[in-house]
Amino acid sequence: MIELLLESLMLIARWDVAIALLIGAIGGVIIGAIPGVGPAVAIAILLPATYKLEPLVGLTVLLGIYGAALYGGAIPAILINTPGTPVNALTTYDGHPIARRGEPRRALSLAYSASFIGGIISTGDIDSPWADLGGSCVGGYGRVHYRSRYGTGSFQ
Repeated sequence: MIELLLESLMLIARWDVAIALLIGAIGGVIIGAIPGVGPAVAIAILLPATYKLEPLVGLTVLLGIYGAALYGGAIPAILINTPGTPVNALTTYDGHPIARRGEPRRALSLAYSASFIGGIISTGDIDSPWADLGGSCVGGYGRVHYRSRYGTGSFQ
């Protein structure tokens, strides 16, 4: 288990993968800030551009685009009260009034922090020991529901 984790970290630490993640993240924020163009559309448009790349690098670019586009949709939601992606519809309720009060930088910082912390927590929660508590449900179907909801395939 530890060896697999270290090997995964070594793959992520490669310079070409790090640059791909950075380029994908910057592109994702820009694309997410365009109202009506969400992460799914961006990935559909840019998928052919990743065919020439190594598979790990190409998937990293697409992952960066997807993750950052969800934050990028908060920019127009906060500044012009129009969500860039459907995920950011509720950001208009809190973020835009803060920006109208003269604190747009604070509103964008709060949106970025919430996106970052939520992403880290949900990533760590994907295969946590809490998923095994679902086995105490009737028939053990809680565990199957948890794993299928978060997209993990290990049902042992």
